Amino acid sequence: MSDETDFLRGERKDLEKTVGLIEPLLAKKSLTDYEIIAMGKLLQDVYMGIERILRCQLEGRGIKIGKSANWHKDLLQTASKETGNL
Repeated sequence: MSDETDFLRGERKDLEKTVGLIEPLLAKKSLTDYEIIAMGKLLQDVYMGIERILRCQLEGRGIKIGKSANWHKDLLQTASKETGNL
């Protein structure tokens, strides 16, 4: 198994675990202030995990996203253009 595959499997497992923590919060009719904060952090973790997966997939195809003030936007735009190829 390649390091890339191991990395992607790990990211997927982490995302599934995080989503599993989000689901009970979504089922509640109201959230405490701390639950709202937790939900925000969990959603941020999901987003960052998706970014890591996209970056890995693009780099595996020789497409580098340089670190800049706009790298998040550049990553999403590049991944969007390459969607059919990922």
